[in-house]
Amino acid sequence: MKQVVVGKLVYDDRQDGACRVSAKVGGETLWFESANTRLRLSPEGFGSALLVPAMSHGRDLVFEDPLCPEWLANSQKLMEYFSRWWGWRPINIVAEVSPILPADTSGCRRALCFSGGVDSFYSLLTYPRPIDTLVLVHGYDIHLGDEDGARFAFESVQRVAAEMHMDAAMIRTNYRKHPIAGKKYKCAYGGAIAAAGHFLDQVGELVVSSGLPQGEKGAYGSHWDTDPLWSSRSMTIDHYGASLTKNDKIRAIATNPLAQRNLRICQQNFYGSFALSGKFLNCGRCQKCVRTLLVLQQEGRLDDFRNFANKRDLDRHLDKVMRVSPVFIKAYDEIRRRGVDRKTARAIRALIRRSRVLNCMEWAGRRGRKTVFRLFKWFDVVERKITGA
Repeated sequence: MKQVVVGKLVYDDRQDGACRVSAKVGGETLWFESANTRLRLSPEGFGSALLVPAMSHGRDLVFEDPLCPEWLANSQKLMEYFSRWWGWRPINIVAEVSPILPADTSGCRRALCFSGGVDSFYSLLTYPRPIDTLVLVHGYDIHLGDEDGARFAFESVQRVAAEMHMDAAMIRTNYRKHPIAGKKYKCAYGGAIAAAGHFLDQVGELVVSSGLPQGEKGAYGSHWDTDPLWSSRSMTIDHYGASLTKNDKIRAIATNPLAQRNLRICQQNFYGSFALSGKFLNCGRCQKCVRTLLVLQQEGRLDDFRNFANKRDLDRHLDKVMRVSPVFIKAYDEIRRRGVDRKTARAIRALIRRSRVLNCMEWAGRRGRKTVFRLFKWFDVVERKITGA
């Protein structure tokens, strides 16, 4: 079996003031850097970032640096989940075992992965223990080449951190552009998020916000069962917020002025489209925006959230969404059952109807699903004329 060799880790204080941790991975440099916080050499960080990509390739991981025995033991449990979920066979992790250090060598600070979205805002406002640092990663959801977008997003994180009397840190990485690490990101992002915690100096706990309610069936890159297993002896992962649905979290933060000013959930922001002016963080037209606005509308808080470029014609924007995943079918159905106007109820029913069909048509490919989507749109037009909705 061909191996993925993770070379000796290198720490570099750069002339531009940033510090960088890097290693040759499969012959190509993989790096993580920050200009506003200290990083540390962490083989477990590289291991967390690379375990899923290596498994998906069926290639053993070989480390030139020793690894924490607790992280190694956890990695075996993680591979059991990934084998069951995705059918990949376990790989070998070849490394010396680092000596067991006293417990007080772990960091004393607690960091929260913070994108400014619903899940991370809920964690920020309700987590039961003090949080010291909000961390944003540039190179995961925000493309590495999108410097303006990353700056725009981080300025928002810094504003929130300042009001909460916390530090803010941004890590940049070429992770998704790396020929090995960048594979299977939808499956690998839990480990990629955990890597950030391993690299942050003085951080002993990383809080990862749950994106799904506990009990939701399916395999996900970040999951309440797997996220804690990315922990090592010196840095632990706490997966938080899985007891609530996304809609419940929106309701929980709806009255908070900080969230009202800084919530950033727009999926258009993930595609380098920070053409929105500094006045708005969200387009108000994409599926995530519309779903969030509908809940805020039901809570009577729509006018309080001023960072949406659009709050009108939500039913028309729903009609443009091809499909949503099963978990969001449930979210929209719950919104409908709580009560919406006639046009919105029709748009939600139509979205759920076509989503259930299109979600079973992976075999048709994107082109085939688009054709069926156009047929559904034609049917919806006829239905609107008949019902007057």
